[in-house]
Amino acid sequence: MKYFFLVLFSFKSIFSLPTSDSLASEEWDSVFSQNDTSFIQLFHDGPKIYYFGYHCKATYFQAAQICQDIHMKLVSIESATENEILYKHIRDAGKSDIFWTSGSRLLDGNHWIWMSKGKPIDYSNWHPGNPDSQTEHCIAAFSSDTARLTWLDKDCLIHLSFICEKSAESKDTKDVKQAESEMEGLYHEHSVSPNIPLFHFKEKSYFIGRQFKVTFQEAMQLCQMINMNLVSITSNEENNRIHKYIRDTNSGEYFWTSGTRMIDGITWFWMSTARIIDYTNWYTGKPSGASHCILLMEQSDKGLFWINNNCMARYFYICEKPRKEKQHCRLEDNHVPLHRVYNLLSLYLEDLFRM
Repeated sequence: MKYFFLVLFSFKSIFSLPTSDSLASEEWDSVFSQNDTSFIQLFHDGPKIYYFGYHCKATYFQAAQICQDIHMKLVSIESATENEILYKHIRDAGKSDIFWTSGSRLLDGNHWIWMSKGKPIDYSNWHPGNPDSQTEHCIAAFSSDTARLTWLDKDCLIHLSFICEKSAESKDTKDVKQAESEMEGLYHEHSVSPNIPLFHFKEKSYFIGRQFKVTFQEAMQLCQMINMNLVSITSNEENNRIHKYIRDTNSGEYFWTSGTRMIDGITWFWMSTARIIDYTNWYTGKPSGASHCILLMEQSDKGLFWINNNCMARYFYICEKPRKEKQHCRLEDNHVPLHRVYNLLSLYLEDLFRM
């Protein structure tokens, strides 16, 4: 069933119908405005609305996805006042626990950033002795009667409760655009940007995620969190440029791309762009077996080769974004027709349920 959730997550992230998205946004805006009458228990305070995920435990990445699914974001605690407000609500609810926030140092392993905001963390309330590990990259808020609400650095893959937030003033689309703008500004933040190196080739900018190893799904999500997409390589020239950068910076050996055949088990396509893969650089004997996701394998001066690998394995990743925003255009011939994708997805999920 792991592949079932992987397919649903990735499919939802790439293929969306504007009409249904618009209707969904309107429905969620209605939910957020209802307060006590809503089926989802929300806490309204000043400029923000909060949801406390007491009822299920999730990894940092799963928590971020759940917040996104209910049209919210993992919480960013930006002041002592806000920290105290959250503590009092947790205390009054009798729910002392540890909660994921959006804080992490996943980008460079050094600077703590609110990933939901795209902002360096200015205010902090670390629990005594924290942060205390070079291998724990995500921030969780710890509620206790003695310390109130303090912060811990935690392994991003452990399962904890979580807190989601949303602006009480703005609508769904505005929230998304604001988050994208703030994340874009992060690349120009003087205190952080030297540690978030982007390299450029023609119309693209790239980010090498080498601080934390993730699954294919998590790589897709991490790239989206920083307003980028998991990389799609469309030419030998691009493949060689990425290889040169990895080789010259000793960035690592294996990296996720957005290439996959998880929809029908046969057709390789770029999940980030919905295009069938025409250029390839497979390693000798690849693809082989039943693995459905494309991994880059760097071999010093020999080149950057492609292998298919288990989508649930953990590796570094490469994100990309356009250097300049382009207007949306019609689908080209090498795009996967959406009606075909829907049909293939239905057949694939039917096979999964038979397992």
